[in-house]
Amino acid sequence: MSRPPLHLTSGIGTTTYSSPEQRFSNHYSTSSDIFSAGLILLELLMCCCRATVTRRMFRTDMHRLTVFQQVRDDPSDLPPEILQGYAQFAPVLRAMLSKDPHARPTAKDILELPQFGKKTSRELLSVIEAKNEAIEAKDRRVGTVIVGQS
Repeated sequence: MSRPPLHLTSGIGTTTYSSPEQRFSNHYSTSSDIFSAGLILLELLMCCCRATVTRRMFRTDMHRLTVFQQVRDDPSDLPPEILQGYAQFAPVLRAMLSKDPHARPTAKDILELPQFGKKTSRELLSVIEAKNEAIEAKDRRVGTVIVGQS
């Protein structure tokens, strides 16, 4: 069974998330999708950043676009909120946002990174058991405090 030929589109998609080669030439590949995914990952981390519990990371849409342009100009110039809250993602973001499409990782490479690693059911069960033990220990301390106050 043969695959249909790969057809790249032009002028399709949101320019905010498009790769440099997509914006400035007709020669691009799947690495353009990695660039776009890098911007989306950056946006997700900025929205989930611990520093933003009381405020939005992107105060305005213009601020978001400014941060995007900043990392487009220099992928190593990640926002300090990322470097402080999610330093483990900095190398991944820098690679995904590389100006050189050939330097970007593949989707398979990204999924194999420890930041995106899959846990086995045994590992997940171990995490759940540890959390349950911590909850039970806190419940015992709360019960001791309540009994002591009576």
